[in-house]
Amino acid sequence: MAGILCLCVAYLGQGAVHADTPDEPKDGPRVLLERAVLEGGRVSVDFRVEKAFSDEALELVHSGIAVKFRHKIEVLGPRKFLLSPRNVLARSLIETRVSYDALTGRYELSRITTLKKKQRKGAPPPYVEGSVTEDGEEMRRWMTEGRHVVLYDPRRDLNGEGLRVSIESSVDRKYVLWVIPARKSVSVVGPVTP
Repeated sequence: MAGILCLCVAYLGQGAVHADTPDEPKDGPRVLLERAVLEGGRVSVDFRVEKAFSDEALELVHSGIAVKFRHKIEVLGPRKFLLSPRNVLARSLIETRVSYDALTGRYELSRITTLKKKQRKGAPPPYVEGSVTEDGEEMRRWMTEGRHVVLYDPRRDLNGEGLRVSIESSVDRKYVLWVIPARKSVSVVGPVTP
């Protein structure tokens, strides 16, 4: 039983793709970090996910079933020691959702942006946006792009050398052993420009 569990965990871990790896899939989704700039103690990030909608996901949307994507963006501090992990200084979570109304031919879009921090006290409330469109390309941009996403620590300004941004997007579903649903995610790590 432990062997099967290890196999499942190993299989689930294969969904993440890092930009630094040469084995990046050519036909699957991938995250592009377009801009990460340190401005006034905050980091502003622009990103997009290419090829995020599989044929199955588009079928689900057009059949009236809501589809959600989740984008986790983190600002990582420098390493304290050579092999130590990077400390997460700020984290933001963006959840996008689309549902299609076949009678009107419109996409109903929503986006919730939440600044996550270790202690939930003092965290700002989630920022909720909504929109309706008939344009399929606008729907794709809404679901897969983040423009001027601001990450900050409410307690102190972000500063220093060696800051990096990590983006992990959960954009599709896969099945482990053809039964257990799991999220397929892609990720990228890049530098913050001062």
